[in-house]
Amino acid sequence: MTNLERHLKDLVSAAVAEESQKTLVASTSGAERKYNLNMQNRAAAFKRQAHRKIVNLFAEESN
Repeated sequence: MTNLERHLKDLVSAAVAEESQKTLVASTSGAERKYNLNMQNRAAAFKRQAHRKIVNLFAEESN
C-alpha cells in the first residue's frame, strides 16, 4: 500500500468516525454530549491532517 492509499484510507475512516459521533451527540445530553463533541472535534482535526498529507503527496508526485 502506498503512502497515498494509506492516507486516503485514514481520511475515509476519519470521515466515518466523525459522522458516527454526530449521530451519537444528537442522541445524548450533559457530560456525555461534551465528551462526544470532543471526540467529533478530534475526528475532524484528524481528517484535516490527513487531507493536508494527501495534498502534499500529490504535490510531491507532480514534481
